[in-house]
Amino acid sequence: MITVNLGKLLLCETKISNACDTKVCKNGHCRLNGSIDKGICDCFYGFEGDKCERKTFCDPVSCSGHGICSSSNGTSTIKCLCDSGWKGERCETDINECENDPNLCAHGICINSPGSYFCRCLTGFFGVHCEKSSLSSESCPPQACQNGGT
Repeated sequence: MITVNLGKLLLCETKISNACDTKVCKNGHCRLNGSIDKGICDCFYGFEGDKCERKTFCDPVSCSGHGICSSSNGTSTIKCLCDSGWKGERCETDINECENDPNLCAHGICINSPGSYFCRCLTGFFGVHCEKSSLSSESCPPQACQNGGT
């Protein structure tokens, strides 16, 4: 029951609770997630889990900055899920896409870059993989070629 005093004082006879009043975050703090009935735990560094109950052995450099680290149920075993373009136990090795697929750039030169690659197209070609020709008959207006040219 809520009572209002004209002196701008609001009195509540019963306490209005929220999810963070009852959610236990063992190694973190509770944060409301959109409404008072939904609380989630923000874990302190080194902990994970729904209630921040598990110690994690991941740190920002566990996967060389090129992947997502996860630990197995509080053990010191970690696993890295590497970002595209990276490989290795700790995502420390750049994948050389140019070596893996020598035909990656149809009409150009493949240049490897950290975690990726790009194609430097030969004259007259364009596109991500230099697969399009600016000299093709598709791009010429009708009757553009003379003297029997195609």
